[in-house]
Amino acid sequence: MTESLRSKVGDDFEIRLEANPTTGYVWEFSVQSEPAGGAIALLNMRWDEVKSDIAGARVVQVFLFHSIAAGEVTLIFQYRRSWEKEREATQKRDYKVIID
Repeated sequence: MTESLRSKVGDDFEIRLEANPTTGYVWEFSVQSEPAGGAIALLNMRWDEVKSDIAGARVVQVFLFHSIAAGEVTLIFQYRRSWEKEREATQKRDYKVIID
């Protein structure tokens, strides 16, 4: 299932996904530009801690993007270990970003 987001040229937006980097699993993304064009740039990626007393607890992986040009872009996120590229991702999320 693809989620839709809207942004305006010059605006920033975040995508927040739960992860557990202590197990090696993190979100990786790729960008597909639709025929209508559209452009974004990754400004920052950070980790927000979830309040927990448990070592190795899940965190939130936050991706901050900047909208550069009008059009549509699809962000494809895959949850996997970086050294297991040949294996299927354990989770996948798609976001269609419409930039006005």
